[in-house]
Amino acid sequence: MCADIPWGSPFAGEAVNQFSCHYGPSQRFWLDYSVDSSNPRLVSDSSGLCIDVPGSSTVPGTNLQQYGCHSGLNQRFEFTSWNDAYGGWRVRPLSGVGANLCLSVEGGSSSGSAPIEERPCVGTWDQRWYLSWR
Repeated sequence: MCADIPWGSPFAGEAVNQFSCHYGPSQRFWLDYSVDSSNPRLVSDSSGLCIDVPGSSTVPGTNLQQYGCHSGLNQRFEFTSWNDAYGGWRVRPLSGVGANLCLSVEGGSSSGSAPIEERPCVGTWDQRWYLSWR
């Protein structure tokens, strides 16, 4: 599964979900270090909008959206390795670092359209992210 903007929507407020990988523009994101040289924004290739935690929420279960890019902590992400045999990246919104929140698939679902949310970091498979360069 890949992170996806449904139908490549150009609209702010559109959910971010997981979907079967097809590597089209709705599943391509670039790392923008222009605001923070250590913690990039994730910008959708299909819309030019940033991945965003609505209202800088620190409530577990808050679903992510795409939104106009700004310099807020809710649009900058910390990438760190899980440092174990399973690998992958732990991705935490800076707005949720103090609450130890990670990007996760809602409820650990394997459904093809499950939303991406923030949830306490525990290292389950749905919190392990892999990057590919295309």
